[in-house]
Amino acid sequence: MRFAAGACIASVMSVWTVSSAVSMEKFSPMLPGVTTGVPVGALPPNGWYFNLSLSPKWSSLKGDSGSNASIPAAGVGQPKSVTFGVSPQLMWVPGVEFLGARYAAMITQPFTYLKTSYSGGNPSVTTTAMFNTIVTPVMLSWNLGNGWFIGSGASIYIKDGTFTHTYNRFAFNGSGSGSGREQVDADSFANNFWTFEPYFAVSYLGNNWNITLNNVLDFNTKNTITGYHSGTTYFLDVTAVKRSGPWQFGVIGNFIQQIEDDTINGVVVPAGALYNTNGAGSRIQHVKIGPMLAYTFQNHMTVSAKYLHAVHTENDMGVNLFWLNFSMPLSAGKSR
Repeated sequence: MRFAAGACIASVMSVWTVSSAVSMEKFSPMLPGVTTGVPVGALPPNGWYFNLSLSPKWSSLKGDSGSNASIPAAGVGQPKSVTFGVSPQLMWVPGVEFLGARYAAMITQPFTYLKTSYSGGNPSVTTTAMFNTIVTPVMLSWNLGNGWFIGSGASIYIKDGTFTHTYNRFAFNGSGSGSGREQVDADSFANNFWTFEPYFAVSYLGNNWNITLNNVLDFNTKNTITGYHSGTTYFLDVTAVKRSGPWQFGVIGNFIQQIEDDTINGVVVPAGALYNTNGAGSRIQHVKIGPMLAYTFQNHMTVSAKYLHAVHTENDMGVNLFWLNFSMPLSAGKSR
């Protein structure tokens, strides 16, 4: 359990931005790889925990084949973005059991600075904003013995934060006749829809290892202003980390596959309707891999650095991510 003692399960937002014409409308609720490095199947000892995540990211738009993509509107070309996210998080492990599992709850409030530039010559867009508040009311962990743990729970992304929109008379509206609808502004940040996010994780913490597979599904409601519905998406975060004294080091990875088409006013998004090379349904896919290094101090504060490199991306911003996380117990007792 020492792998979990100083860490929170960071269920933080994604922060790549482009224009209003990207799969999942603009932002994937869950940031790819955000739970890597964490033994999600296990909970830390009873108490309160604080986690602060700092995350610079840089990305460019990719099409259905994984190659660079551009937006056909004049002056846009290929969008690229640089962002810096700050995500404070508070976790509570009260010492309560339910169905034989230990219980916890968590809240996360992401903020970010983002700058988007365009190869076509349009002025860059810069904004500082608040993303959707993420509430995780249920986190359960079963200790199976011999270092094996199973975890399950769910997060809710509240429809709040910074959201703005503009009418675009050229946008595909899904009606089959004419065009034009409200679209998300380039400097908008929060998603104007709710997301429900269950997860199921398996962790092995024996012999100073943290080997974790975390499976997540995002179910999104429709954006009632733009008519856009972002399809259900599967996330897999993989961790293989070894502890040696106060150090942890290893490899992390992420795979994402959208399993339901995006729709606009109930009509599946056609190929090319959002940008030049998006596929029908504009289903996103990500493959990422990278290293992790962490150090735990005598006061039980853990500092970790993670990097994930975009190996392959489809119908989304191909984002490379770096995290610097600070995790500490505010109060902690014994685990069971």
